[in-house]
Amino acid sequence: MTTVKILIVDNNAGNLVALETCLQKLDAELVHAVNAEEALQHLLLHDFSLAIIDISVPDMDGYNLASLIHQNKQTRELPIIFLSTVFSDDIDFCESYSSGTVDFITKPFNPGILIAKVSIFLQMHLQRLKLKENILQLRVNENQILLQNKLLEEKTIRDDLTGVYNRRHLNTILKHEFDRCKRYNNDLTVLFFDLDDFKEINDTCGHGFGDSVIRQFASRIGNGCRKTDFIFRIGGEEFLALYPHTDIKTVVTIIAEKIQKSCELQPFQNTNIEKTVTVSIGAASFKEHHPEKANDLISFADHAMYAARNSGRNQIAIYKVNQS
Repeated sequence: MTTVKILIVDNNAGNLVALETCLQKLDAELVHAVNAEEALQHLLLHDFSLAIIDISVPDMDGYNLASLIHQNKQTRELPIIFLSTVFSDDIDFCESYSSGTVDFITKPFNPGILIAKVSIFLQMHLQRLKLKENILQLRVNENQILLQNKLLEEKTIRDDLTGVYNRRHLNTILKHEFDRCKRYNNDLTVLFFDLDDFKEINDTCGHGFGDSVIRQFASRIGNGCRKTDFIFRIGGEEFLALYPHTDIKTVVTIIAEKIQKSCELQPFQNTNIEKTVTVSIGAASFKEHHPEKANDLISFADHAMYAARNSGRNQIAIYKVNQS
């Protein structure tokens, strides 16, 4: 539970005792100051809900003290009640309000009136704190919702088994990259991967090992990728990768050959099984093959992959116009 604090500024010991006796019924911590300097020091150390200030405090009158309090960014919202023996005329009232005072009580004060007024300000303070807490919680909830939505959105574009992008997201990325190629005359190379004889892997080693091969193969493709590259699982044992701003010769010699050799020379394995699984790879690019539509680029790479597979598997083939 939040403990509220009240600052009492009065150099009269009798007044302090009377105020403390009256306010002890409230669930509040009272902090005393006998002059303006001491009051300002307390304001630096505590977060007060209310200040009760005697007009005639030593070293500075209450009006000036109230003005200083409300000029400070940290304390400008602090409610102030003035205590005075008498307010002589309307000028006193105007000066009181212009200094930032929200209420005043004449001495000797009526305990019932003082408690009623102080209680109202304390309730208002607690309501402000609750409002700030609610706003903060709303912001936390909003951030959580945004994060959850982002995770859900990410889940809809990712393949569950491998974590790479799925076929659904391919259409979005491909169109974006293809449009950039046409607009800025960039290049875009596509590699189409198909693991050789994968059905035999599932039949002889089981689907659990087959899933392990799929995951490991996705990692091998990703090992050579930049942040600007994109990997997709098209379905089953087929994958596709987009390499923006990169010509087909570079992609084939630096990336495709590395992936093909890793499959040929490094067996896939899990706890109980170790087996070599090769890959057939087809390649096509925007500047090399001049596709009219974005999907033509995928089709070209797909045809090249089939050519590699029909040539004995474990091959890399670049699309030729007469292949389609």
